[in-house]
Amino acid sequence: MYQENKRKVFAFIRGGVLSILFYFILIGIYTRCSDDPIIFFASLLIAVIVIVINGFLLWRSRLFDFFTLSMICLVYFMGLIVLTTYGPTFIDRSISYHIAFYAADEEKIDIDEMRESFSKDIFDKRIHDAVETGFIKEGTDGYYIPTWKAKVMTGILKPIGKITGSLQTYEELRETLTK
Repeated sequence: MYQENKRKVFAFIRGGVLSILFYFILIGIYTRCSDDPIIFFASLLIAVIVIVINGFLLWRSRLFDFFTLSMICLVYFMGLIVLTTYGPTFIDRSISYHIAFYAADEEKIDIDEMRESFSKDIFDKRIHDAVETGFIKEGTDGYYIPTWKAKVMTGILKPIGKITGSLQTYEELRETLTK
């Protein structure tokens, strides 16, 4: 019994390590092969692919029953979602990360120069990504309008933002734009 449990624990740990390894390999392939990668959505799909592959490998080991295997896959998936959110997506999207990276690379930064370079390029990329992922679409007279995806996501995430108090930056932006 002890040896079997030891094998199960080892298989669980090995599966987690393989999930992370497969995830990084597939994200690396995607970002290098895509002309215009949108990392967040691709990484969620990649996480599902990795979990299916890993679930199949664990199933083949015949160490776990179906329920246990499904729970293990759920744990791996949740771990990859956390990794997606605080790893590649933050690195791709976070201006704070970019400032820290640049400061570390250059040993000093000119904030005014950085502000100018970020504002237009980053904003244009975010608008492009929002169109590509189907959250907004170009309307008439240069305006962009929300799609059903944006409305659904807003309906789900805005209440969570209100509950958690994480809408302060959005409220400040909205206040600035409506003046």
